[in-house]
Amino acid sequence: MHPAIPANSSFLKSFSLYLAFILATTHLAGCKNLELNSQWRDRDVVVDGVNSEWQNSTTYLEDEKVLIGVMNDENFLYISLITDNPDLRRQMMGQGFIVWFDPSGGKKKVFGIQYPLGLQEMGVPMMDFVGPDVDNEMRQEIIEQSLMELKILRSDEDDWDRMIVTDAIGIEVKVNDTGPFVYELRVPLRNSEHHPYAIGVKRESVGIGLEMQKFDRKKMMAGRGGGMRGGGMGRPGGMRGGMGVPPGGGMHRPEMAKPIKLWAKILLAPETDLKQE
Repeated sequence: MHPAIPANSSFLKSFSLYLAFILATTHLAGCKNLELNSQWRDRDVVVDGVNSEWQNSTTYLEDEKVLIGVMNDENFLYISLITDNPDLRRQMMGQGFIVWFDPSGGKKKVFGIQYPLGLQEMGVPMMDFVGPDVDNEMRQEIIEQSLMELKILRSDEDDWDRMIVTDAIGIEVKVNDTGPFVYELRVPLRNSEHHPYAIGVKRESVGIGLEMQKFDRKKMMAGRGGGMRGGGMGRPGGMRGGMGVPPGGGMHRPEMAKPIKLWAKILLAPETDLKQE
């Protein structure tokens, strides 16, 4: 389990104030037939895991307790997710997180980005991350290495490439797990010579699906990572293991929040929106 942030910490107080402000200035949305309006990018968006660009530009998903923001310009779609839900933080870092895109605005898994890969994808035993004897330095090392790579997924889920984040030309993605959990993604709208990995939009809307990677208890408990395929880079070096599973082969696992799994229709903003301001 991640080190808990004290309930009276300045972080939680400031985040609570921020969340209250967001709820007062944005609308709330359920997940059934969710439709969101993208905002034309009228400011610099730096994909750095800092949520400063997203104030007044998010929608609160009440069931998931997640703030989602969407912007676009003529070339890119920008997405942010912000949460202080500790269960979701653990799930995204442990199981991995996937954003799917349907360029026709529907709910088909046509193009996806898995990031973070998740500890189970890397074959990291859960006890190497959450054990009582794991020091913060080691835990931070594990987190940093888990954020070095991503997967490009296609409609056939067995067709994917795994690569270092900086090799995914045109895509920028960043997670910040040190305060409120912030996920930021920039992905090209259209394929080109300079953007080989892109959504491939076909109309004024894009379907996006958000989901956790499927939970694999054996991988998470024993660290039995699967073999690399496609463009796999292999398991990152420097992983420390050997802490094993407690006697009896089990580990107490508290009740967890329901993993994120939803689709939304994103209505892309036309460039004229900015010119009319």
